[in-house]
Amino acid sequence: MLNTAKRPIILAGHGIMVSGAMRAFEQFVRAGNYPVAMTSSASAAFLPIIPQPRHDGYARRSLVNNAIQEADLLIAVGMRFDDRVTGDLRTYAKSARKIHIEIDRAEINKNVKVDAALVGDAREVLERLMPTSRPAITAPGFGMSPN
Repeated sequence: MLNTAKRPIILAGHGIMVSGAMRAFEQFVRAGNYPVAMTSSASAAFLPIIPQPRHDGYARRSLVNNAIQEADLLIAVGMRFDDRVTGDLRTYAKSARKIHIEIDRAEINKNVKVDAALVGDAREVLERLMPTSRPAITAPGFGMSPN
């Protein structure tokens, strides 16, 4: 899924900080050239390391929501898919495949059904994924590429 996505987006949550995965996360983002949206609780920790443009918390909610709706792959790292993130589940990212990296197994498929569940510490999972991650291809108009 990582290597075939044309319009991926990473949804970064507080769990990245809790696991001490900031460096691994930065390397993963840069290696895959992935655009990043952050939950409110994650945004303060990542301001120094994630290249522009990044989309912090809910400050640019409509931009983030549009990017999620246009994405063909969501990579959720250390975050819960709660209603503050998803809004209406009937319309949330219907065309996107979903990868959920989460240490708490109870959060997997709790609110959003995912195509791949990677249960484990965010740092360890990201480090293991690194060799398989190729630069993402971001379609024109998607508007969230870090380049």
